[in-house]
Amino acid sequence: MSRFWWLFLTPVLLALVTGCCGSFEINVVGTPTSAPPAGNIREATPTPRQETPAAVSTPIPPVSLAVDRLTGTWTSFTNGNDIRDLAYADGILWAATSGGVVRWDTATGEYVKYTSEHGLGSNDVRAVLVDRAGAVWAATEAGVSHFDGAAWRTYTTADGLLSDDVQAILEDSAGGLVAGVSGGFSRFDGNAWTSAEHEMFPTSVEEDASGDFWFAGVCSGFYRYDGAAWTQYTQEDGLPNDCVNDVFRDSSGDLWLGSDGGVVRVHGEQWTVYTPEDGLVGASVQAMAEDASGALWFGTMDGLSRFDGEGWRSFTTQHGLASNVVRAIMADPAGNLWVGTPAGLNRFDGQNWSTYTTGNEPPWNSIGDLVVGASGALWMQAGPAVVRFDGSTWTEYERVGDVPADFVLSLYADRSGALWFGTNDHRTIREAICFLNAFSDTPLPSCAPEQLALVGHDNAAVRFRDGTWTTYRPEEGLVTGQVEAIFEDASGAMWFGATDGVGRFDGATWTTYTITHGLVAGDVQAISQDRSGAMWFGTLQGASRFDGVTWTTYTEEDGLVNGYVNALAGDAAGRMWFGTKQGAGRFNGDSWTTYTTRHGLPDDYVNSILVDSAGRVWVGTEGGVGLFNGEGWVTYTPLDGLAAKRVYAIVEGPAGVLWFATSGGLSRFVPAQ
Repeated sequence: MSRFWWLFLTPVLLALVTGCCGSFEINVVGTPTSAPPAGNIREATPTPRQETPAAVSTPIPPVSLAVDRLTGTWTSFTNGNDIRDLAYADGILWAATSGGVVRWDTATGEYVKYTSEHGLGSNDVRAVLVDRAGAVWAATEAGVSHFDGAAWRTYTTADGLLSDDVQAILEDSAGGLVAGVSGGFSRFDGNAWTSAEHEMFPTSVEEDASGDFWFAGVCSGFYRYDGAAWTQYTQEDGLPNDCVNDVFRDSSGDLWLGSDGGVVRVHGEQWTVYTPEDGLVGASVQAMAEDASGALWFGTMDGLSRFDGEGWRSFTTQHGLASNVVRAIMADPAGNLWVGTPAGLNRFDGQNWSTYTTGNEPPWNSIGDLVVGASGALWMQAGPAVVRFDGSTWTEYERVGDVPADFVLSLYADRSGALWFGTNDHRTIREAICFLNAFSDTPLPSCAPEQLALVGHDNAAVRFRDGTWTTYRPEEGLVTGQVEAIFEDASGAMWFGATDGVGRFDGATWTTYTITHGLVAGDVQAISQDRSGAMWFGTLQGASRFDGVTWTTYTEEDGLVNGYVNALAGDAAGRMWFGTKQGAGRFNGDSWTTYTTRHGLPDDYVNSILVDSAGRVWVGTEGGVGLFNGEGWVTYTPLDGLAAKRVYAIVEGPAGVLWFATSGGLSRFVPAQ
């Protein structure tokens, strides 16, 4: 299920703390904010009874089991239009996207999309470059991928990379490849990797004329590394904003820093800041480039700006941009400007705009939830939309009944063939915004207690059956709060897990259960039923079992690996599986067994669990998929063909085909017969 709606609050919160100011001059004198020591260089409703069980936790020791892999064919379905970076060489434009690497022939407009099934480290690609030898490099969430024109090879921590989470890449003046990774950077000289560790998460890297490396940090300013020591610069040193998104070196040797508060030109020790007051189209600068005339181009969240040193000119969707959000810019030798946006690729020849897009693909790559409908078609919550895929055609729904599709958090297909959609809640969203706003210096008037009290619950459960939409809201009896989980029990009754508890609907009557009845906590994230007919509920503080009369609570004290329960499933042997943020747990009614990365899971943060028709247990995590066949674990990652590391949902379709909803698109796995 989707639990990532809060990500959409980020622009709201940034608006509370960001601001603009006119251009000004700053002379950097003395010591910057901090000059840490040199980094470590290294190689490579009823009132039932309630009771608490006395179960025993049995963590299995870390073992290495030789388990046969389930072989099959992986296929990725991704969108190649969400562009993050661009590289150009010999008439070919390479685009790094959230759905793989796309190779555009600029003369014909034809394209080829490379994904994990072709050998790319992951479909979640953050940056791309073409080196002096003509090879292509891609920074992914699962390592650095190299393409020699025939095949992809991915370098990971196993090869000496400091971290597989790579955000930025650069070919330095000596011909080495510099990869900005979580926790520092690594450099590849063609034979081996060396690394410099530092507490940062670089999103961009550039080399200055003296050979020092400059790194943009995630809302931590920027860092300079001279080969021995690190120096950090923040707002205290003159940055307009600590969120620095890009670093660029122009032909004169000056460095430009694109931040959420404008752009900074670094000329020696003199800094000049440009903001919208000076002519920049937007304050949040995401990308920069220089054209053949020496003019600078700045991509922002509000459009594209050109600066020739004297005046500014800006472009938006009104002029032909595919989107006002500009994340990548590249000028080719013929004088064309190429612009990468979340909605496709633009070319500007100085007079006219052209748009290039890939086709017949999902409209979004981040897929939060996934179900198989009665016809065998897939329904998914993807980005701000609900999408249906029948195997050949993608259909996007902007609304489910009378509810905007971007409010959908959970999906479920019942045995009658009806589809159910659980939605968000304005009251819950407002409370989350106000909680975070409490840390801001600019209080929101709408967060005043008297104003917050006026916001009611408007969450919904929407049913789609036989072409008819039916919406159920709290006034009809639905439990209040965002609906995170939906489940149909053996009797045909529907259960809805929400922020404020769990509700049961038998088609006529609604019954709500909360902590006052015995539920361990609100915030119900997962629901399942065991072979005895008892219902299980996963919450943020443990799991609850309800047999119709008695509520039983299970927490870490009872043997549950962690109280944050994201997923539940019962296996063929009658055991319950629990997915948490610290591993997976299995309960046989008497004792608990814990599985973590030490035992074979790809990652301890578990998002989903599926028991397939063959009795195999599939576990979707933040680091890939784990398959438990009764003897041990097999791991599948993007290096095997999975679209991306983060797996949010798993379903089984007709003929035993497995589908995986990931942060980098949809994956299909067809087991070998």
